[in-house]
Amino acid sequence: MKRAIMIGVLSLIVLFSSGCEKDTSLVYTGFVEEDIEAIVPHASGIITTLNVQEGDPVEKGDVLAEIDSRDLQIKRRKLMSQIESQSLSYDLLLDEIDDSDLKKLKKQVDTLEAQISLAVSSSTLINQNLVKMEALYDAGAISSSELDQAKLALEESQTKVGTLKNQRDQVMISYHTALEGVDERQLAQIEISIDQLNQDIEHIDIELEKMVITAPTSGTVQSLDVKVDDLCTVGNAIGEIDVENPYVIFYVDNTQLSTLGVGDIVKVWQDDQDESFEARIYEIANRAQFTPKNVTVKKDRQQLVYRIEALLPTESGFLPGMMVDITLGEY
Repeated sequence: MKRAIMIGVLSLIVLFSSGCEKDTSLVYTGFVEEDIEAIVPHASGIITTLNVQEGDPVEKGDVLAEIDSRDLQIKRRKLMSQIESQSLSYDLLLDEIDDSDLKKLKKQVDTLEAQISLAVSSSTLINQNLVKMEALYDAGAISSSELDQAKLALEESQTKVGTLKNQRDQVMISYHTALEGVDERQLAQIEISIDQLNQDIEHIDIELEKMVITAPTSGTVQSLDVKVDDLCTVGNAIGEIDVENPYVIFYVDNTQLSTLGVGDIVKVWQDDQDESFEARIYEIANRAQFTPKNVTVKKDRQQLVYRIEALLPTESGFLPGMMVDITLGEY
């Protein structure tokens, strides 16, 4: 009898406790984060110019610093001088020739070469078609007139190729006549030399671009680990930019996931603050994971959860690393 009375009392206590317990299942603890972008140089050298300091706002592409590029600039000037010298030699060789006429003739040759290439390709296809037509004729599938038309098409295409080649040869004769008295091999060598020098300059220009360190993203310079005359090395970060987009990370179970969607608003606050802030969900994990050890919920259970990320307003004042409470619904 006493045992039965005791069990009844315990049951009443459990029921009473269950009825008075505050439902906190919709309140989660999250962690404030901010994206940080490293400032990484793409070349090694001595910093000669530093345009920012810690705390400065920057836009993506802003020049943050410059690396000593004097050696490259000297090499570039030397190459430019060589190109000018080669171009002068080339002009002297053509001094007695009407350069404009020569260019016109060269353009005509190039145009005819392109037309010949297309005509040869077309003739090859027509010839392949004729072979198929002959097989069909032998099988009795087409008439002799159809076969004759295919043969005529091949003859016409071959005639066109021959005509274009004759035109090209005539223009080439005029071109070489215009170059009479000029060493064509020397002209070709100069052209090759100038082309190579231009390629070298393009390579130097690419290296010069690497000597300029620009902001990889917009934000605020959070740290800067170099000063003028310091040595920086390629691939090693010299500072960091705070992207200034604070967001909160928290985890919900499957029962709450169905009520949330990208664009939904959740409320965020700290224990010592009365004011709450609205955060907009911008990412929901599409796969569940086991509850991480650093995740805390008001009603903690070991279960599969989904990672949620929500963008915080900048005026919230939450700093990276802060733990905050998140309300999913009315609380």
